[in-house]
Amino acid sequence: MNNIFLLKGVPPYRGLALFFTKRRRHRGALYSLAFITAVVFLSACRSNSKSAGQQVCFQNNCVEVEVVGKEEDMRRGLQFRSFLGESKGMLFVFTESARHAFWMKDTLIPLDMIWLDQDQRIVYIERQVPPCAVDPCAVYVPEQNALYVLEINAGHAGDMGLRVGEQMRFLSTSPIRVEGLIQNRG
Repeated sequence: MNNIFLLKGVPPYRGLALFFTKRRRHRGALYSLAFITAVVFLSACRSNSKSAGQQVCFQNNCVEVEVVGKEEDMRRGLQFRSFLGESKGMLFVFTESARHAFWMKDTLIPLDMIWLDQDQRIVYIERQVPPCAVDPCAVYVPEQNALYVLEINAGHAGDMGLRVGEQMRFLSTSPIRVEGLIQNRG
């Protein structure tokens, strides 16, 4: 066989390890690969820990949320993500109630957007919002002031039967914490 990973007298399953450890120039590539794998793994763990145990619920329907309140995270939102899991979403927590406008620039997945007031009641729903890849992108603005905006997969608001006036409650293992803002569990 003319396979560089098979070394004379070495079983095939050990050949790859010996190939990288016997040759100095390939050892660097192995270390680089291990480092990149570790960085990707740790980044995934970090991003998952943001939403661990944090849910918002409407009656018996709950959504696991990634809570964002920092300006840079709010600007980025769900941009460039190609997938949002079932019953998952992003909850934007603002420091003041206003008619917060949203757009779908560089967002790759269609969404439902739900604006909620300071009492955690739905004040506006924009359903089936399509992605926008080319300017100008549509801007979505609620009819009333809101303190929270929840983004979920398109159609999920309809599946849960959400409508204006419905109450949201926080269900988490600890209070929702965003930049010093603490919201008590509902």
